[in-house]
Amino acid sequence: MSELTPYDTGARLEPQVWVHGAVTSPNGDARTAVPGDFGRVDFDNDESATIATVYIEPATASTGFTLHITQHTDDYLHVVGAQEPPVVQREDPPQDPDYCVQQGLHLMDRLQRVGEEFDDHVFFTFEGDPNAFEPGHMYFVPAAGRDGSCFAVEERYASPTEWTEYQPVPLCWDWFEYGPARTPEGGTVMRLQAQGTTVPSDIERLIERARSWASEHAERAAAAEALERSRFLARYHAANPRTL
Repeated sequence: MSELTPYDTGARLEPQVWVHGAVTSPNGDARTAVPGDFGRVDFDNDESATIATVYIEPATASTGFTLHITQHTDDYLHVVGAQEPPVVQREDPPQDPDYCVQQGLHLMDRLQRVGEEFDDHVFFTFEGDPNAFEPGHMYFVPAAGRDGSCFAVEERYASPTEWTEYQPVPLCWDWFEYGPARTPEGGTVMRLQAQGTTVPSDIERLIERARSWASEHAERAAAAEALERSRFLARYHAANPRTL
């Protein structure tokens, strides 16, 4: 009998790379890999349940890297060894009301453009009312088969109802990213995966994050559609061999 490995005993989680060549199958169904798949690694326990998905990419700043972790369980996850990012000293533009309003209008315009760019697979709206229902004033969701995943932006004001005025003066923007997480029973639920707050002077970083979310979901939707088309054609030709 062979000796059990640390993967077998659960002493180490087993890495499962998403992309093999140009093919990926993170959910069991093989499909053509999209750019957002590359670099992602699932870490499975000895029961073959995925605990977390991890990938690393260059940071938005000129140097450094960002480690992304999507946790799929409620277990405690302790990250060891990461260095604190350097403190960036900069002079922010004065946060006067006109500047804040201008940045808010710029944000809405750019997010609308992102929505138009990926409107085949992603739906965007800027008519949300977080005081009445979730998720925010502006948000993106998958255009088809909405599963609860979304990227939402909520404006913050001095008064909770100030946003109903003609040109409200935003203080900052809170953003939230929801995505699927695996349950111990093998199902999936939607959970908050990332969140943050953006000040008016840093609005471009929020726009880029929203675009990355929309691009990644559009790529996955397009890949899923291509897989479904290939399966349909395979079934059709199997049922109608003379059409080949």
